[in-house]
Amino acid sequence: MPEYYGLNTDNNIKKSTTSVEIGIGSEFEMGVLFKRNFNKYLSWDILHAKYAVDYIQGETNDYYYGYYDNGNLHELSFTTGIRAYTPRIGKKLKFFTALDLGYGLAIQKKETPWNSDRDNWSQFVMDLTLGAYIGDKFYIGYGYGGNFVDVGSHTDHLLRVGLDF
Repeated sequence: MPEYYGLNTDNNIKKSTTSVEIGIGSEFEMGVLFKRNFNKYLSWDILHAKYAVDYIQGETNDYYYGYYDNGNLHELSFTTGIRAYTPRIGKKLKFFTALDLGYGLAIQKKETPWNSDRDNWSQFVMDLTLGAYIGDKFYIGYGYGGNFVDVGSHTDHLLRVGLDF
């Protein structure tokens, strides 16, 4: 196939990749990512499943909406999106950006003066990552994620590290 706009699909890349990543910042997260690589510049994040603990929101004993916030916010999210890569700079470095959208579930333990309760809600999830591959399999980046619902909408800023298999 001819090389139009640098999108030659006849290069020797893996058709699919699995990655694991962790993030730390305003929350701690762990995730697994399944990607479909179209070429060396573009891939589809088929499924990005993540578990996160939003520890800054918890353990404050703040009183709001008639509840004491005594627990961390636990989040489970499933997203899909697109990932784009730059050409390599030298032999080891290339940059990327990823935008994922999807669905999530949040669980938070709350206590009133008379009983204990759990709040569960579903949410729209958006995740943006800007990063760099250092070598073929290891990446590091900045992650900005948002969980959007009526009560409990918030954003998170993270340092993410990942490894491709």
